[in-house]
Amino acid sequence: MNQIHLIGRLGADPRITPYSQKRSRKQGQQPRQVVSFDLAVEWSGQNPNTGEISTDWIPVTFFDGAAGRFAANHLANGDRVAVTGRLEATHWAGEQDPARKIMRVIAREIIGLDYHRHGSGEESEQPAMDIGHEASAPTKQEAVQ
Repeated sequence: MNQIHLIGRLGADPRITPYSQKRSRKQGQQPRQVVSFDLAVEWSGQNPNTGEISTDWIPVTFFDGAAGRFAANHLANGDRVAVTGRLEATHWAGEQDPARKIMRVIAREIIGLDYHRHGSGEESEQPAMDIGHEASAPTKQEAVQ
């Protein structure tokens, strides 16, 4: 079973990247997009030299769907979220570069754990909780194009 649950803070505003797909789009369907951000996840280990709490930076990617739209439209740098998805390893090698590997979360659901911020700077009493389910993720080839 490949499933991961994380709670952390966005390290920057979500990045939105359109991607093309080979399958023809149905008329009236919105273009597909990739929403991604790095999630700062703290853990109990401490740096013995500085005493600082350790933080892992985990790349998170959404392919279309309600959860990706929620992240793109309602979340910003520093917001605390819970993310559910699967872990994916991508391997590649350049002509002169050594082989590389990156691990990322292909997310399915997201819950905003902070309060909504309104234009006036006031916080509402309702948490910004939204659970979205992603559309089917494209193949690695479609995502790269």
